[in-house]
Amino acid sequence: MIKNQAYREIYGHLIELGIRLQCKSETICTAIIYFYRLSEKTDCTKIYDKFNVARACFCAASTREGDTQYTGAEDVLNVSNKILSPESHPVLIVDERAAGRMKEFDEVRRILNKPGWQFTGAPKAHQHLARYLSLLRDYQPRLFEQYEMEKLCTIVLQDMYICPYFIWSSTGEIVAALAIHFALKFVAPEIKTDDYVRNVCPQISRSHMKKLRRFVWDKVYML
Repeated sequence: MIKNQAYREIYGHLIELGIRLQCKSETICTAIIYFYRLSEKTDCTKIYDKFNVARACFCAASTREGDTQYTGAEDVLNVSNKILSPESHPVLIVDERAAGRMKEFDEVRRILNKPGWQFTGAPKAHQHLARYLSLLRDYQPRLFEQYEMEKLCTIVLQDMYICPYFIWSSTGEIVAALAIHFALKFVAPEIKTDDYVRNVCPQISRSHMKKLRRFVWDKVYML
């Protein structure tokens, strides 16, 4: 099994949860990294219900990213339940707490509020993505007239978090440049890797970019 992909279902759930809650991509990515780090550093994902842990990670991420319009605990719980069980009925947090069903959720929130859990790596990737997209716009302005490049590349970057061990071990520059490069292979295959690297991310080698593109193809999208 691919390293740390026992939780791939959870990472996919967090992406869908964020999309349904109309959250920022940064929030989704931060939630995934929180869950990944918890799985690496604590026993939470082994002894607690994994979806309760994921919901707590999402709420903590939304607070960290200032993305709190639709991400109250009750909203997160109900939308998550609806994804997992479409026939489920809405619940109230006050009732869930009274029944003792929020203990795991609250414990994970307490852990994530401790010092040392603030850095996630997620925002830096998005910052570099914005910078590289600006350089790409200068290099290939027609792409931004024909396609929603910001949206497309953000989706690819977000999808790459399905393999959080790769994100955590990579730089934000690599993650962002790779997301754009992968998207370009679909919308503008005529743009050569050499030209893309030279004009957008010259600090990254062409051979490394090609190798990592294969990784996204195989491990992220499993195609």
